[in-house]
Amino acid sequence: MRGVFLLILAACAENHSVAANGSVPSSTRDAGVASTVPPLVLGSKLSTTTRKVSATHPSLIPAAHVSAITVIATTDDGKVVVSADGNGGVRLWPSLDGKREPVVIHMTAPRQLALARVDNDLAIAGLDDIGQLELLHVKASGEVVSRSSVADQRWVEIAAVSSGFVGLRSDRTIAILDADTGKSRELVAEPGHHVVSLAVRGDRVLALIDAAGKVRGRWVELSTGAWGGMTPDLPIDGKHVALSVDHKRIAGMKRDKLVIVDVATGKVKSRFVEEEGLSPDPSLRPIGFTRSGVLAIVSEDELCWWNGTKLDRIVMTNVAVVGGNDLIAESSQSLVITRANDDGPEYLGYRMGRVTSVLPKGKGFLATDASALVELDANFATRKVYELPTIGGDYELTTVRIVDANHVVGDAYTGTSRGTYLVNLEKGDVTAVAPESMFVDFNQSTGLVAYFADGYMRLRKWSRKTNT
Repeated sequence: MRGVFLLILAACAENHSVAANGSVPSSTRDAGVASTVPPLVLGSKLSTTTRKVSATHPSLIPAAHVSAITVIATTDDGKVVVSADGNGGVRLWPSLDGKREPVVIHMTAPRQLALARVDNDLAIAGLDDIGQLELLHVKASGEVVSRSSVADQRWVEIAAVSSGFVGLRSDRTIAILDADTGKSRELVAEPGHHVVSLAVRGDRVLALIDAAGKVRGRWVELSTGAWGGMTPDLPIDGKHVALSVDHKRIAGMKRDKLVIVDVATGKVKSRFVEEEGLSPDPSLRPIGFTRSGVLAIVSEDELCWWNGTKLDRIVMTNVAVVGGNDLIAESSQSLVITRANDDGPEYLGYRMGRVTSVLPKGKGFLATDASALVELDANFATRKVYELPTIGGDYELTTVRIVDANHVVGDAYTGTSRGTYLVNLEKGDVTAVAPESMFVDFNQSTGLVAYFADGYMRLRKWSRKTNT
């Protein structure tokens, strides 16, 4: 059974407007907060005189996302996150321990983000839909110090390293951007060699290069801005890759198969085997290795931990990033943070979304967002997290509603059919209310359980005397 630890954070609401073409203007994505940060267009080299932000800039605005998160980036240790939503709003999460709310970051709506530490501050890189690159220097709190725009070339990829960023341009030139000096250095592959993508972890960068239909890796020396050594042929296409923390393994796709390859020898060490009878999975790809060596992947549009032999499914999304030992993923407008361990995925916490059911309990409350159940104290801090029993040993309860201080009701799909089930929180017992049904809702004032069965909506009365 999986342990779940929740962090419940409050955030301010916002108003947003959408242009007639469906885009969200940068001035209206975060309404009520006027950006005073002046843009600066630079050439092929980043100027060392990047314009500073006026001291009259608006105060930090704590705010949640107002639409589903579509892009996530994190520092290499997984302690700080920057995210963007479908409306183009960007948020910096200064910490993921529930003590600080995300704050609004004014920048062009990005399709890709990267986040680097610069001494005690942070550097954010955002790549927009037309390939323009925007760089922000922000304090750890989220206060923007300066910004610049690199508009000489279209960019296709950007990643963070300790010195700043490394990126791939549309002409397949690699650029190393120094966050401190603002200077850039460029690397061009040999004639006939095509840089497919960059595999980055920590301060090592491996360029995946296609030459005559064969893919090899070549190291990029960040300190000198020069090419390093070349790997043997790698049996991957180079498009979706993840480099291990020790830089000895690389995960990638070989046609429609996911493999882990030894970088030094080019030999396949592990192959991801899909269930028999299934058609090729177009969503299958690696996300990243943790420091402990476990690989996070997307399979059937679901995030999973894979250690080379064992697969643990986590959550239905494909928007995620690995930092440290954690996998940080979107959950609508919130974040889910999970860690792999020998007993299965450990859920470290997430911002709870819309509360669907709440009930006073003692000096606090029971609350659920339809999947997780927590007990809160009078100050709404998490006092206890309930591990709801699985149905039939493997199937989780969903659409959870609170019946009373000791019971919840919900829905579970058991592999062949769906049913409505009642859980006694004190004893952990599960009782089938209607095994062949689809649970709809429970009304606390009337005590009625509503569910579909045999083509009809049916109601059952909850008895507080008999708890049935």
